[in-house]
Amino acid sequence: MHNIALADESLQAYNDLKIHQTYRYVIFFVDRRNNLIMVDQALRRDQENPQLTPEQQWNNFLGVLEPKYNAGHCCYAVYYCQFEFFGEPRFKHLLIEWLPSTADPKSQMLTTSNFDMVKKRFLGISHYVPSASTLSDLAWDRVYQMMVRP
Repeated sequence: MHNIALADESLQAYNDLKIHQTYRYVIFFVDRRNNLIMVDQALRRDQENPQLTPEQQWNNFLGVLEPKYNAGHCCYAVYYCQFEFFGEPRFKHLLIEWLPSTADPKSQMLTTSNFDMVKKRFLGISHYVPSASTLSDLAWDRVYQMMVRP
């Protein structure tokens, strides 16, 4: 199995999301040539429509994730989720392991085998979605229910 490391820019992007709330999400991919987990795409919070509800923000994220990664590419994503629970604002960080069934087995294995390392390096993640392979695994209702659990 490959020894994969987290690129410095990936850790910096995560810290910018976590500490400074700079991003709504950051998507990471495994660069097999360099054995690094790299930033692939990110959405700055100051570039999104402030009128969107949390569910609409989430669905926009899924709209980015689906066509790009349902084509058979595995990835990790960290999502800064803002929502209300009984009228109180809540903020959670969600780490997703995206393993579409169309991905080749080697990519799935490489992504899965490094998920624990990613979890350890991204300190402060409160919720995880391991092995998501379809958009129904990431439906807003499921994610919301996971976020509001103590």
